[in-house]
Amino acid sequence: MRFPETAPAVAALLADADAAGALGDMGETRWLAVMIAMLGDDAPLVRARVAHALGDLQAPAAIAMLRQHAGDADPEVASEVAWALNELAQ
Repeated sequence: MRFPETAPAVAALLADADAAGALGDMGETRWLAVMIAMLGDDAPLVRARVAHALGDLQAPAAIAMLRQHAGDADPEVASEVAWALNELAQ
């Protein structure tokens, strides 16, 4: 990560599910490591939006973590993870 001292602030921002989705929509990869870590967030909506954003970003670095969350207990998260993995397989 290029600016590790800012990671806590970015993680707090990504706790807003809409912000996580917006990074994917913008193609923003600077915070990829933080986004991947946010797949472990307590909030299912955040996990789902982050998974979708990682698929939008075509982020191969996220594949291993996405696979770990493929069986997420929340159906929306599991669906978004499956979508992201499918996007990365193309």
